Amino acid sequence: MKHFLYLVLAAGLFTSLQAQVDTSKSKFWMMTYFINGQDNTGARLAFSSDSTGVRWQKYNNEAAILKPIQVTGANDTRMRDPMIAYDSTNKRFNMIWTVSWTGKVIGWDTSSYLKDGTWGPQVGLPVSNSINNSSFSWAPEIFWDDIQSKWMLYWSVAVSGTNTRMYYSMVDGSDFRSFSEPKELINTGFDLIDGSIIKVGPGDYQMFFKDERTGYKYIRRASGATTPQGPYTTISEVVANASTEGPTIYRAGGHYRLIVDHYSNQGLGVCSAADINTPASPWQESWCIFGTGTSRFVGSHCNVIEVPKMLVKWMLYNDSTWVRYVKGEIVKAEAYRPVQASGAYRYSTAATTVDLLGKLVTGDRLQQGAAIGTKGKNASGCYLRVQEGREQQPEVKVVPGN
Repeated sequence: MKHFLYLVLAAGLFTSLQAQVDTSKSKFWMMTYFINGQDNTGARLAFSSDSTGVRWQKYNNEAAILKPIQVTGANDTRMRDPMIAYDSTNKRFNMIWTVSWTGKVIGWDTSSYLKDGTWGPQVGLPVSNSINNSSFSWAPEIFWDDIQSKWMLYWSVAVSGTNTRMYYSMVDGSDFRSFSEPKELINTGFDLIDGSIIKVGPGDYQMFFKDERTGYKYIRRASGATTPQGPYTTISEVVANASTEGPTIYRAGGHYRLIVDHYSNQGLGVCSAADINTPASPWQESWCIFGTGTSRFVGSHCNVIEVPKMLVKWMLYNDSTWVRYVKGEIVKAEAYRPVQASGAYRYSTAATTVDLLGKLVTGDRLQQGAAIGTKGKNASGCYLRVQEGREQQPEVKVVPGN
């Protein structure tokens, strides 16, 4: 993607991070956030191996991975509400953000390596240009629509000054500079902002959002949608209590985790439920904690995605395996079992596992312990081909003698 730059972490930081993010675990999460009152200083990252969503380790002493410039069409130089999504086909991360308190533009940039110096150029996307009487474009999000096989942009809009709504556009191709005419995403009959969509299962999409009405200001859930674009037909009671905003929903440890910004109490909270459709109101909540201590994690309007171990080791410990993967020198597959199909082998969930460093650790039809090196061959003389999908499991083909 963009240019690659090595950054060497200080030895003291390396030691403290190593003690707080357990790389022996199999699941990892990355949080993108900004600091309220410092929204002109850039986006930050934090990492976690804690499936409860409680404990987080800030990246590089909270140094920004990207600092904002004034993009074309923007009224200001801000980087609020940053959201990162991974494009596995092109092996790059897309980040979007709020660029100004007013206007019709959001920010977009992309990088394969995430670190400062590997991004650019920043671009202003005029997503609200054709929305009549729109006055701001806030809290943009990206979602992979596996029905259309397209990225979906959605964001909050003020119409006629006070009515806040959510709109969406479909991205044409992998370049976010081209997108469809915006359409209204959800109509609740009242003001709302800050949407976060999750695919619960086939034909089951749900959204968490902030009820923006005076006297409410809490998180609710919309369900009943068979596509990411809706319609969302059922609105829940309170999921997270008053004075919360910026929800991000994900699944970890057998539960749904909803991280919210307590903008009055200075901290992030994680609300949890085993069943996303639970009638419990609100969900059980704990404070997000920084590191191994008891201090609250103070950030604003975060976004959380699951990431592979080799990315965590690249970001925290400067391990270059991620760089080799991006360059195509190694391949990646996880928890797949081969079944015969059209002269090749198709991998599905179960017995075969290739770890994130590209080594075959158990095998079915492939030799156990076979290393996948720079040529992609295993010990039996077969190549591994990897094609990853978004929201879908990757497919790995083993082609004899190819």
